[in-house]
Amino acid sequence: MNKISQGLELILRSNTFIGYFNTNKNDTDPRIYRKEFAEKLYLLIRESSKESIKKFTIDTTSPLKTDVVIDSNLITQFSKLNLSARELSSFYEQMLGLNLNDSTDSNLHRKTSGIYYTSQNLAFPLARLAVDTYIKIRLGITDYSFIHRPSSETTQKVADLLSVTRVADPSCGVARFLIAYLQYLRMFVLANLPINQHSHLCAKVCSNLYGYDVDPIAIYLAKISVASELHEICPNGQLFSLDNSFRQMNPLIASDGCKSTDIFTFLSGFLYLNSFGRPSDFELGSWDIVLGNPPWEKVRFEEKVHFEAVLPKYLVKSDLKSEREKLSQKISVSHPKIFSYFQELIAHIDKARVQIKSDPIFSNSAISELNTGALFLELASRMVKKDKGVVGLLIKSSTLTHHANRQLFRHLRDDFGISSAHDFINKKKYFPIDSRERFTWVVLGPNDGGLNIGMNLHDPSEIWDSNKSIRLTTEQIKLLSSNSDVLPSFSEISSLEILLYLYTKNSKFSDIYPTAHFGRLVHLTAHSKEILKQRVEDSLPVFEGKFIDRYDGMYADFLNAEEKDRYKPKALGAKIDANNKLNPLYTPEYRYYITRKFWTKLTKNHHEAYSLFWRSTTSSSNKRTCIATILPHSPAIQSLQMLQLCGSGVREYGILLAIMNSKTFDYLVRNRLTGIDLTQNVIKQIPVPNPCVWEKRVNFLGIFSSLSEHVLCRVKYMLVNDKRLYEFCDQLQIGIVLKQTTRSKIDEELDTLIGLAYQIPQHFLLQILNSFPRTFQSTSKTEISISKESDGDIEASLN
Repeated sequence: MNKISQGLELILRSNTFIGYFNTNKNDTDPRIYRKEFAEKLYLLIRESSKESIKKFTIDTTSPLKTDVVIDSNLITQFSKLNLSARELSSFYEQMLGLNLNDSTDSNLHRKTSGIYYTSQNLAFPLARLAVDTYIKIRLGITDYSFIHRPSSETTQKVADLLSVTRVADPSCGVARFLIAYLQYLRMFVLANLPINQHSHLCAKVCSNLYGYDVDPIAIYLAKISVASELHEICPNGQLFSLDNSFRQMNPLIASDGCKSTDIFTFLSGFLYLNSFGRPSDFELGSWDIVLGNPPWEKVRFEEKVHFEAVLPKYLVKSDLKSEREKLSQKISVSHPKIFSYFQELIAHIDKARVQIKSDPIFSNSAISELNTGALFLELASRMVKKDKGVVGLLIKSSTLTHHANRQLFRHLRDDFGISSAHDFINKKKYFPIDSRERFTWVVLGPNDGGLNIGMNLHDPSEIWDSNKSIRLTTEQIKLLSSNSDVLPSFSEISSLEILLYLYTKNSKFSDIYPTAHFGRLVHLTAHSKEILKQRVEDSLPVFEGKFIDRYDGMYADFLNAEEKDRYKPKALGAKIDANNKLNPLYTPEYRYYITRKFWTKLTKNHHEAYSLFWRSTTSSSNKRTCIATILPHSPAIQSLQMLQLCGSGVREYGILLAIMNSKTFDYLVRNRLTGIDLTQNVIKQIPVPNPCVWEKRVNFLGIFSSLSEHVLCRVKYMLVNDKRLYEFCDQLQIGIVLKQTTRSKIDEELDTLIGLAYQIPQHFLLQILNSFPRTFQSTSKTEISISKESDGDIEASLN
């Protein structure tokens, strides 16, 4: 067991702390025991680090009240571990991952504050890119840190620049990124500088470092970590005090001029107190470099999370808001102090939202739902010097790629400049969240009209891999983003040529289908009072994403599922037996129902008999990213999205279904998707074939007919066994009769036909198909031949 694990074990077994890990059975305001927990943890860390900070200039005045005490034996045992500043920081980060209650959720503090700390192994290469960018902007030296044995003149120029460079992290935590900056200084500047200059340079650098965080324990650890790193770099140097430049602060809120004496309330969710706000001397436009990993969270009260954190044994394991409202009413009687805490916290967050939305600093990021990543990104862009400064922040990729942030993207692109953006997928679990989630290291700064971009990276070293990153022109960026003022995305550099071709030859979905009416009608929260768990007379089943597959509206259900398994989070349905699918009397077993009367009210603006549904939750790494089918217009919840083609017939629905289920469309979607939500706004930006192609005559597998006929006869084959679609299939009126075949063979044929509609050259189509190895045979077994005839018709074969 390593020293950090030993420290955690001491905490868990200590009488001082063990009471904080038990369920809050009594009606106690959570602020009381969380504050006590934070105070005692601070005292333990401070006492155990006394010896190590003696050589540093750090304020030793304690903000704790005199009655805060912990077991002296625990301090002795903990001190014997002799944890370094860096180890103490790691210990604290892991400590925050522990729950203060007897709950299965081990990420309480992180969930309520949106904080996920960055490892030093990740922080350093990201900081390296930002500092190299800054040096290039200010001195014209490209990739300074990669220069082998730079000249003394070059090193001196860089040293002189960094000696006056003001660097800040507005959400510093334990200062991982500021330490990464110091590591850059040691490895690439001091290593090439005469030793007699080290002391002076380190002192100057120390005087220009700034760190801010709402967590006072993190700020204390940041100070001793930075001081320790500087002492290690320059043992004999005279360092400036860090107390004035490292402060407890939430820079998203303006200060009211009052300094809080209750500095440990941060652990209770009260993160936006004006007493923690940025002071009047927080001068915008005064820093040269801003680095960091700001919290990734929405500024709102997460009801379910806080219930689980405070009263886990009372928590209703349900997605239905109506059941949580009943729980809230119950708590107001049984636990009035806890209920009062919730009400105060809600009011606190609501007040913060109003203040942030009215603050001109956030005029481009506080547009709709407030997201801390977007807010910190705009704040950082305003903290640095215009035309000279550089920002390097680690943010969720959707901050730059989601349409909701397009005004922020325009501000950054046009008013400030985006130098580079490198998108990572969380496969290596740098953060304890879904491995499919994406995050981006964005560097803001003046550029020459282009953007260095990398997508779907797994390791920070890939930033400098020419096979993983590329420079795009402004025109290419606009083309790939469909002029939507967001950052374009693609899975790998090798796909870029195909994407540029497809975006050039075809038009985006919203242009081809301008009358498409999108919707996601039944919401588990907004409509919770209307949702039933048992079928009643004149009720309708509510469809979910897990119930459908490609061309299949009877993929799975909850037949024979027990109650506890049916309604648990991420409950999985069971695949419907093949015999049941063909049985016209079989009715799938659903989880939720709504009355027909309520459905009629909800769907009053949807007039078509059929809707096209697709799974909303997905990933670009899944076997298939876009999974769609057609059903009679029906209720569906958040895991499904739907659209109707207003005024169109069944043929248009059938063709669009074939497009969305094709590998070409899927290829485009997975190259654009940066999260796990396939929203209507993503669909609207995807290129689709132009309508004129569907009446082109095609000689396909020996049958000469229109492209639309070839496609629709195969769509009919895929849907015809669903009793709910008998009428739909009858209305298609297809002249082509297919010979006995299989669904997999039909699927391959549809991919070829849709490829023809997209006007894709043969080699590009094969490259697309081969990018789906789990659903497509290798090219050694499958050959596609496409050739245009002299009269404009097309001949194609699939062997």
